[in-house]
Order: sequence, then C-alpha cells, then structure tokens
Amino acid sequence: MALIHRLRFWCAWWVRLTHPLTIHGQKKFSDKKVIYCINHQSRLDAVVFLSYFKIAPICIYKAEFRQNKFLRGLFDKLGYIPVKRGEADLNATKLSLSVLKNNGSLLIFPEGTRNREGGLLPFKEGAALLAIKTKTPIRPFYIKQHFNKKGKTCGRAHILVGDEFELSEYYDVKLDALSLNEATEKIRSKISQLGAELEEILSSSKNKKK
Repeated sequence: MALIHRLRFWCAWWVRLTHPLTIHGQKKFSDKKVIYCINHQSRLDAVVFLSYFKIAPICIYKAEFRQNKFLRGLFDKLGYIPVKRGEADLNATKLSLSVLKNNGSLLIFPEGTRNREGGLLPFKEGAALLAIKTKTPIRPFYIKQHFNKKGKTCGRAHILVGDEFELSEYYDVKLDALSLNEATEKIRSKISQLGAELEEILSSSKNKKK
C-alpha cells in the first residue's frame, strides 16, 4: 500500500499543476459512509476529484478499463469496482453493497458515461439503489470542465459541492421500479440544480471583472 500512497501523492501534485480547479463550497469531509455522486464530463473527472479532495472513496469504473493492464493492476490494488455497462452487473452491486455495509464510501458517476454537451444524461439507478439498500447519505457535486477545439480539457475547472441528503422516504418500504426511478430522479435533480447554481456563480464572477 505504500506504493499506492506515493503514487496518489505524486499524481495529485501533477493534476494540481496541470488541471487547476476552483472548489465552491465545502472542501473537507470526514471519513464516513457516504456516496459521492458527480456528473461526468471528462475522463479525468475522477482523477481531478480525488486529487483535490483528501478522501479515498472506492470508485466505480467501467469494466472496459480493465483491458489496460496498468489500470487493471492499479484499480485492483485500490479495491475499485468495475461495472459492466448495458447489463445488470450483480457482482459489482454485491461488492458495492459490501463497501457501504462496512462503513466505506463510494464515488459514482450516475450518468454512466462522459457528457460534454451540457445538461445531464439520464441517470443509471445504481446509486439510488445502493443508497436506499444501505441507508447511506449522498453528497452531490457538479463539475464544469472547459475543452479546446480538439476536445481536450483546458483552463480552470470549477466544482460546486452540494449538501448531503438522504433518500429516507424510500427506506424500509417495498422498492418497486417506480420508486427507484423517483429516487434516481431526485439525485439527478440535486445535481442539475448544482449545475444551474454554478453557472450563476461563474456568470456573476465574470460580470464583476468587467
């Protein structure tokens, strides 16, 4: 694990130098059971997130990354959980439930894939299901990246931290498809609202500079 800690340290410094980020809102979090949910614009979103916040959640990542031997070995050592897209991945669900039941934390991108077009894609239901089954609070974030003409990230990114919330109205009741969809839309609404708030913050800041 010492190697992993050193790698994380140097990776964090590299990211901070090459991918500046302004955090709006809370910057430090206690080590507790929680699901961090964030929108997904760039392949570096997770790296940027983990480099600027001193937390170590277990990340949920798409199984395609396992085709890269280096990433596969690194993610396995970190205990990250691969999920197969387009199907009900029961093994990923089982591993994720185990993390939360042992008071760990997860980092999830509910859109399931990158989205640079603005707004949010439909959310996958995994985050809501895990939060309800384990009675775990959710901490939402919205990240805004900038891209050059080649589609690569450039300039300063911004992230707005939302308030922690729970899907407690769905605890200890029969969870059917309709209820799960409603819970998923609640998470999406929270993150969408953060996106609108972040745009207002950036617009206000830009106007003050004029």
